[in-house]
Amino acid sequence: MLPNFLVGDKNMSSESILITNGIVVTMNKKREVLHDGAVYIESGKIAAVGDTKSLSKEYSNAKVIDAKEKIVLPGLINAHTHSAQTLLRGLGDDMNLFEWLAKLVYPIAESLTPDDVYIASLVAFMEMIRFGVTTVIDNHKDLASKEAVIKVADAAQKVGIRAVIARGVRDWVPQCEKWEIPKFVVPYTVEEEMKITKELIEMYNGKNELITIIPGPAAMFTSSEHLLIETNKLAKEYKIPYHMHIAETQGSVKACLEDFGKREVELLYDLGILGPQSQIVHAVWLDDKEIDYLAETGAHVVYCPVSNMFLGSGIAPIVKMLEKGVNVTIGTDGSASNNNQDIISTLKYGALLQKVHHLKSTVISAETMLEMATINGAKALGMENEIGSIEVGKKADVIIVRTDVPELTPVNNPVSSIIYAGVATDVDTVIINGDVVLENGNLTKVDTATVLSEANKKISDLYKRAKIK
Repeated sequence: MLPNFLVGDKNMSSESILITNGIVVTMNKKREVLHDGAVYIESGKIAAVGDTKSLSKEYSNAKVIDAKEKIVLPGLINAHTHSAQTLLRGLGDDMNLFEWLAKLVYPIAESLTPDDVYIASLVAFMEMIRFGVTTVIDNHKDLASKEAVIKVADAAQKVGIRAVIARGVRDWVPQCEKWEIPKFVVPYTVEEEMKITKELIEMYNGKNELITIIPGPAAMFTSSEHLLIETNKLAKEYKIPYHMHIAETQGSVKACLEDFGKREVELLYDLGILGPQSQIVHAVWLDDKEIDYLAETGAHVVYCPVSNMFLGSGIAPIVKMLEKGVNVTIGTDGSASNNNQDIISTLKYGALLQKVHHLKSTVISAETMLEMATINGAKALGMENEIGSIEVGKKADVIIVRTDVPELTPVNNPVSSIIYAGVATDVDTVIINGDVVLENGNLTKVDTATVLSEANKKISDLYKRAKIK
């Protein structure tokens, strides 16, 4: 049993808040930046956006957050991570993907308990909020039992983060043995995978303000055509996305060619399941035809530059995708292959990686990178009318970043300052669904020291069980 202080809190605050005197980067269609701007929040929604003088008169009874010398932004969207892998931070250095899976991820996954998943997710979500993330797509695949997924949802609600949990689904297929996948990694039949996922969808989707469940085929080398087709059916039935690692390494593409006779995106396209419901994670090793398929079908790509560099996987052809009109989002990936949840540094590295790869400094801009973590992430979730920008009627997911620090002095261009000069610890305030979950740099929902102490105990016990030194 976990201590009472780690049990989820489902209550959400709905007090009125007026943010004043800030540089408001709206990310609306005009990409307006309001100097001396203000944002009024009521009942979990953005109710007004304008200048400080006008809104201060109109909403004089609201709780005021003074954003003088601060930048106000839409909450950032981390479009791919694995919260449970927080327990593996620092253990996966200097390995390629398949070695990393075999030596680290699988041994730990075999020993994971739902309580381990809870504490790992709690720490990961705390870290994300501290770094300005208000919405996360958490690809939970290392222990994907119904009980474990509920623990992830409990952790998200405890800290107050908006979590889209992509439950990992797999099928035991002939290629599993060829690629040395342990049997325990694939514990369910396709029918059982769909049943569990459906039960979780019906438990949370549309009934919980913060939690959404979507299916997430783990990888092509643990997928059958049957699994992929059934996953797509489930996504379409509930009008939700599906989330899948695709073409992360040359090895994964080679495996798909050997097993199916086609490249990964090509296979999805030929099966008729590539579309606006598809979240394609990594997409490093694509050919031009596959990029055309993504553009044609309206599929979304999640760019994970730090993880791709960390594992030596390669450089995703992001510029080509953008030129073709593909919606590109961004993710940190898990702390076993990053090794943190710092979305702001991921945005910087993502831009610089493309610039040096193309030997052209103008190939991608700071604004384009910020779009990936805001409005593009919202589009990939089908939530562009709800989150991703500071506009009236949208959910009040807002962050405030200090600029009264040496690294952000002076602020000549607020977007450039955030992407190229800012550090995650400059985040001062985080509001999710109208609820202040980080205030003056401190988490408001949990006692950080107590949680971390409990986490270290759990981690020590897990390493002993998994025989990880």
